[in-house]
Amino acid sequence: MTDQIHELQNRQNKLEAELSQVVSAVGDLTQTVTAINTNVTHIDQSMTGMFKRIDELRTQKTPWGTLISFASFVLIVWSAYMFPMHFRLSKNEAEITRHNEKIIEQAEINGYEKALHEILLRK
Repeated sequence: MTDQIHELQNRQNKLEAELSQVVSAVGDLTQTVTAINTNVTHIDQSMTGMFKRIDELRTQKTPWGTLISFASFVLIVWSAYMFPMHFRLSKNEAEITRHNEKIIEQAEINGYEKALHEILLRK
């Protein structure tokens, strides 16, 4: 009976040690998450400030506001131009790939035919 009690006490000690490690790891994880959350909050605040400043520059009737508005317009037009071009290029790429696969298949067939023809000529 005392052996079983000692065995149970040893198990309890091991479980307490493992639980202590888990609690320590959870504490470290909590600190890390808190630090990440703080960094995200700082980033959010700086981004908000930056966007406010950009809006101020954009809405002012100054050369900077005009320049930012013009750059935004150019970016929108360029994006609208590039969007369909991307699909045209990907379509052309798919067609070229299919064409190359057909050429490769035909070359393999021609190679087999040539090899058979040479074998037949040897006989």
